[in-house]
Amino acid sequence: MLALKANHPTLLTQVKQWFDAAVENNFQGIEYSYDVRVESGHHGKEKRQVWAISIDQMSDLYLQAQWSGLRTIVKVVRTRHLWNKTTQKVMFYLSSLAPDAQQLGKVIRQHWSIENQLHARIRCNLW
Repeated sequence: MLALKANHPTLLTQVKQWFDAAVENNFQGIEYSYDVRVESGHHGKEKRQVWAISIDQMSDLYLQAQWSGLRTIVKVVRTRHLWNKTTQKVMFYLSSLAPDAQQLGKVIRQHWSIENQLHARIRCNLW
C-alpha cells in the first residue's frame, strides 16, 4: 500500500481525473468496492469513505510497468467535524491487495495510526 502523492504528478492527475469522471457518472458500468466508516471522539466526528477499483477497470496508467504487482487503486475521502470546523482530505493509494474497500480501509487506517505514533515520538524527542 503506497500513498499516491504529488511526487508522481502525472499519475496522480490521471487517477484524480479518472475518479472524477467515474463519480460524475455514478460509477456506471464500473465494478468497484465501497465502504464508509464514521467514528466519534475527542469532540468531533470523522467519516471515511473508501472506493477500491481494480486496475483492470481503468485504462493504462502512466508508467504502469514501474508498479510491479499493482492490482488496485484506492480513493479515500476523510471528512472531519471538530467543534465548529469541517475539513475534508482526499487521498489516493496504489495497492497490491485485492479491491476490497473494507479491508483496504483497515490497512490504510493502521498505517495512519503507525504514522501518527511515529510523528508523536519525533516531536517528543525534539522538545
